[in-house]
Amino acid sequence: RGPSVCRRGSSAMKSVEKHLASISSNKKAHEAAKLRKGFSKWGGPRVVSFWKPEQVQVFVDAADEMGYHSTGTLALLCFDLCERPSDMLDLTWHNYTTHVIKSGGHKIVGYFDFQCRKTNTEKHIPASTRLVERLNTTRKSALNDHIIYSRTDMPMHVGQALHMSKKIKKYANLSDTLSMGDLRRSGLKVAKLAKQVFEIPEETIRS
Repeated sequence: RGPSVCRRGSSAMKSVEKHLASISSNKKAHEAAKLRKGFSKWGGPRVVSFWKPEQVQVFVDAADEMGYHSTGTLALLCFDLCERPSDMLDLTWHNYTTHVIKSGGHKIVGYFDFQCRKTNTEKHIPASTRLVERLNTTRKSALNDHIIYSRTDMPMHVGQALHMSKKIKKYANLSDTLSMGDLRRSGLKVAKLAKQVFEIPEETIRS
C-alpha cells in the first residue's frame, strides 16, 4: 500500500510539473509575441515617435539629394495626407486628378481618390500645395503607373521603402526611432493642432 501511495504521489507531482512547464512555455510564447509586436515593419523599435514638420522636410530634401525622389514623395504623402505607407505605395496616377482654378489667379489643385487597404474605406483627399508642386515635376515611371516606384522603375515594395528610409535617415542625421509608419500619426497631430489652436480650416492645412 505504501509504494502505491508513493507512485500516485509521484504521478501527481509529475502532472503538476508538466502543468507548470506548460504555463512557463505559454508565457515565453506570449512574451515572444509581445516582443515581435514591439517592432515596426517600417523600421526602429515600436516606440511612438512624432515627426516634426521640419524633420519631414529634412528627410525629403535628403532623399532628393541622394537620388531617392520616390521615397521622399512617399514620406510627404504619408505626412500631408495622414495616410498609411502601404496605401500610399499602392497609389497610381489614376488615383490622382488635378484641375485649374482660374478665378483669383492661376492655381492647380489636386485630389486623391483611393480605397484604404485596412478598412476598405473609399477616400477623397485634397493634396497639399507642396504635393501638387512636387507631383507636377515628378518623372513618371516608364514601366508602370505607380506614383511611387523603385530605382528600376518597378513598383516599390515595403522592404525597399524600409531600406531606403534607413539610408536617408542616416544621411540626414535623423533619429532611427523615427519610423515611416509614424508619419501618418504625426501628420494627424499637426493637423489637429492647426485646426484647434490656430483655427485653420481642415482643407487648407499645410496648403
